[in-house]
Amino acid sequence: MWQAAIQDHSMCSIILIHRFISGVPVLIGANRDENKDRPATGPETLQLEHRKVLAPKDLEAGGTWLGTNDAGLFVGITNRFAATRHPDRRSRGEIPLLALAQKKPEQAVQAIRKQSATAFNAFHLLIADAHEARIIWSNGETFHELELKPGIHILTESSFEAGPADRSLFIEGYLEARVKNGSIAIPDIQKLLGEKRDPSFHGLCVDVPEINYATRSACVYQQRADGEREFHYSEVPPDQQQWSNLSHLIP
Repeated sequence: MWQAAIQDHSMCSIILIHRFISGVPVLIGANRDENKDRPATGPETLQLEHRKVLAPKDLEAGGTWLGTNDAGLFVGITNRFAATRHPDRRSRGEIPLLALAQKKPEQAVQAIRKQSATAFNAFHLLIADAHEARIIWSNGETFHELELKPGIHILTESSFEAGPADRSLFIEGYLEARVKNGSIAIPDIQKLLGEKRDPSFHGLCVDVPEINYATRSACVYQQRADGEREFHYSEVPPDQQQWSNLSHLIP
């Protein structure tokens, strides 16, 4: 069942540590798991309505899976495990762009709610800035919304009872151990994103060669209380530890 679902649905992991670390209201780590042959480019700056955006691009269907804008908004999307896939629906890569065109998380949620829930296949979308964080998700038929409290939040394709919680439980254990030992910093998140497990899809850095599927890229984003932001990106699997600091591209 897992392998069949992987073939039809992209798996991703998004970790948000929000208003929890002193002086760092936003710390995010995200992996993109996808077919190895699906073409994509790394993060580039673009003009999106009234907002400037930094985001990678999916070259097959267009759109993106994560990004940040000049208003300090960060957006990331995952698919939803085992949900019915309708091939005639619009690409979910449009959804993060709809959100990134907005100034605040609440406005981003409103922009997505203006769309029909049946226009896209099922998804989970995280939207966060230094002041608030929200999730809007869909089972392919209905939108659901959640405002997040300060703390550590994990979003995967299995969230909201869509599938097994093994990866989320592993992430929680990893982070809790480091919280007890002190603060969590960017290198901790980079290391976490590269963690592998057996079976592969229970870890963060996935590699399933029999179906040509793996973690393709990763991102770590941070915003400090003074407004300074950092954007680190890996265009290869994060266990290879080949990170590029693209903070100078943040709009």
